[in-house]
Amino acid sequence: MIAAKSTCAALAITLFLVGQVVAKLDTRALKIQEKQAEARLDAEKQSVREQQSGARPEEIVQAKAQLASAQA
Repeated sequence: MIAAKSTCAALAITLFLVGQVVAKLDTRALKIQEKQAEARLDAEKQSVREQQSGARPEEIVQAKAQLASAQA
């Protein structure tokens, strides 16, 4: 099927086939940004899980050592 569009001011006629690609957007930068956002979200989710599960024994020992060092 052929569709036609005309503009009276310029008296130009543009013909194109219905379904014909007339423009294509370059979305590579958007895809990169999407992947970066997903990675940040995954990291934040992991951080929340770690905070909800509490400190590991090694972290407690390290924190106590830092406290003792700061108090000395």
